[in-house]
Amino acid sequence: MCGIFGLVQNFPLNGRELLGMSRAIRHRGPDDEGFFLADLNGRAVGYAGPDTPLVSFEPSIPYCPETMLPENLNEYSQGLALGHRRLSILDLTSHGHQPMSYGGRYWIAFNGEIYNFLDIKSELELKGYSFSSRSDTEVILAGYMEWGVDIVERLNGMWAFAIFDTSERTLFLSRDRFGIKPLYLRFTPGRIAFSSEIKAFQALRDWEARANHKRLLDMVVWNVSDHTAETMFDGVVQLPPGHFAKLDLDFVRRDSRADLRQHYRPQRWYSPRLNQDLSQLDRTQIFLELMEDSVQRHSHADVPVGSCLSGGLDSSAMVCLLRRSLGADMHAGELHTFTAQSADRAFDETDHAMAVVQRTNSCAHFTTPNPVGLFDDLEKLVWHQDEPFVSTSIYAQWCVFKTASTNGIKVMLDGQGADEILGGYRGFFGAYLASLFLRGDMLRWGREIGSLRREVGFSFLRSLGYTFAYAQPTLLKFIGRFDGRAYS
Repeated sequence: MCGIFGLVQNFPLNGRELLGMSRAIRHRGPDDEGFFLADLNGRAVGYAGPDTPLVSFEPSIPYCPETMLPENLNEYSQGLALGHRRLSILDLTSHGHQPMSYGGRYWIAFNGEIYNFLDIKSELELKGYSFSSRSDTEVILAGYMEWGVDIVERLNGMWAFAIFDTSERTLFLSRDRFGIKPLYLRFTPGRIAFSSEIKAFQALRDWEARANHKRLLDMVVWNVSDHTAETMFDGVVQLPPGHFAKLDLDFVRRDSRADLRQHYRPQRWYSPRLNQDLSQLDRTQIFLELMEDSVQRHSHADVPVGSCLSGGLDSSAMVCLLRRSLGADMHAGELHTFTAQSADRAFDETDHAMAVVQRTNSCAHFTTPNPVGLFDDLEKLVWHQDEPFVSTSIYAQWCVFKTASTNGIKVMLDGQGADEILGGYRGFFGAYLASLFLRGDMLRWGREIGSLRREVGFSFLRSLGYTFAYAQPTLLKFIGRFDGRAYS
């Protein structure tokens, strides 16, 4: 998983704060930790922490730490700090240590995985670039040296990273297309702090937890969250998905202790592009090809890989494709699947999961979440989540990944987003019907209502209720009489 954090400020960096930020997200990367500190006068030093392995001090590595970061450090009158917690997935050697540098100029703290890094690496090698590690992190740095901010267009993966250019004194923050990897920011007079988790900001001396009442109201009234750049914490925002921000650190010198947020200007670099000319058959074939390619790329790791298996169509398809991808390279039982069972047979999908297990000859693991366990784990669950959540399905996932961890699996494939892109949630039906109604396409609106009746069992009255509920959001409170339950 890994975790990153950092500070940009125009007053001295504090070792106690940085070590505290690292401890707060240790669970994201217990295998290694590192720090990089720089001022605006050219001084730059790599530091180690309590969890830095001795092998990371190997002198042949140009970005190895020079010394331990002291808690009483109060230097670098104004400048930057990068921090990293590592969960070793690719290149398990000390060459995967972060923050990592390239060419003596660029430094990076990276959380995520780039699935096409070998393709990019080959392209860069043809251009004369050389590499000392087998990690995707180094490829990002070399790519940034070659293409600048346009490197993000070439990356296929999930990421949140910060790259510091020691020559131009700029900090480049980037987040993947759909925001799979988090990146939070907090702005206070004279300082910008960022991290993979909000809880890291608790280590800062000026931290004060205040609720963002507007976002809390959205969750309580409309059952929505994470739909804006704001968070449930006042003063904490996230870099939006598919965005980057490039900060000129010279502003730190110029602005004294002013609010540095004015220098933070996120730019969208990714927007989905739709091809309306494809037939349904073409779309189906392309979808299958993309899924096959995605599963194959996601299964590349230097540690064992497992998979979630709910018994639903998305995870079942994924496990079958994973078996096909691994093929003869994997012996019987080496593909591990993890399933959350339900004590209520009406909601249990174990039979569906077992059908996939038998078909793929995989090693199945099961866990049964229960109310007692939920209350036992609730405090830890809330702490890890940082922000409020609206469903106990989070706890089912908690149990699944806990089972995977106890079985030594560090990398898990999980099907997310299938219902969003394929219209699996019933709420999407109402949004679609309302869009047809509002643009006056009554013929298609009527046809779609008929299709919903045949395919899903929606009555005309139910479809009508969904249409008007989404066409006029103030009517959402009445959706319960058509749906029989709260809107989700």
